[in-house]
Amino acid sequence: MEFLYKFSVYCGRMGDLHGIWTAEESEIKKLIGETVYFGDVLGKHSEIEVTLKEEHFEKYTYDQSFIEKFKEFNCASGIDPRDFINEDEDEDEDEEE
Repeated sequence: MEFLYKFSVYCGRMGDLHGIWTAEESEIKKLIGETVYFGDVLGKHSEIEVTLKEEHFEKYTYDQSFIEKFKEFNCASGIDPRDFINEDEDEDEDEEE
């Protein structure tokens, strides 16, 4: 079952990262504890790297009819940390050993 999530991270004087999108609860649980490198998303030399915590995610609704409309009209916006996870990182570490 998918939920609507709001993602929010305070990045000091450089600004904040926000996003709103749908995900399954298991996907969010997998993200907790992951260190995510966002790069220069807040401007040149910002170098944003965050270890994701439960407090960065807020669950808004489980109303599946609303979620279907949200997805149908492509309402997701902002930063989604799942887009910044490097799936090949573990494979690269295995090759080095």
